[in-house]
Amino acid sequence: ILGCLIIHLLLGYVFCWGTISPYVGAYFEKEYGLSMNKEFYIHVGGLNTLLFFGMAVGFSFAEKAVNLFGMRAVSFACFLAFSAMLSLSGLGVNILIDILLMTLLPGLCIGIIYQIPFYCAVQYFPKNINFLRIFFYLANGLGGFIIANIYPIILSKTTAATPEPGAH
Repeated sequence: ILGCLIIHLLLGYVFCWGTISPYVGAYFEKEYGLSMNKEFYIHVGGLNTLLFFGMAVGFSFAEKAVNLFGMRAVSFACFLAFSAMLSLSGLGVNILIDILLMTLLPGLCIGIIYQIPFYCAVQYFPKNINFLRIFFYLANGLGGFIIANIYPIILSKTTAATPEPGAH
């Protein structure tokens, strides 16, 4: 149960695109020389849609993947794939590849991993499933709250300053 709570605590980052969209926009401006304006920063926040689309696809594959490979193997594979995608996303090879590596493909892994705690709860604690769901959802929301407040601190220390739309 603790592992399931930690998974959902970490997956709360999904709700932080509004917090990091100015930094993503500044990255695209710096890496690809795109001319940024206020409207572009609004559209960067819209990349969250691709992340949630990937999650929806991942939700539909989660049960099949778990039944074929088991919970541990699927969790480990998604962790490795997710880490690799986020590590490769900053290479600046192509803007479309960066967008896919930052949104759609991690969303797929998140969608699969998101379901695993519920499968564990059903398998090991079938009488307490509704009670455990509450804790998983709370952990997910708490994760978003914590990470949304930590991201600006971490990112402002790794960049020269907080980016402003059209400031470059």
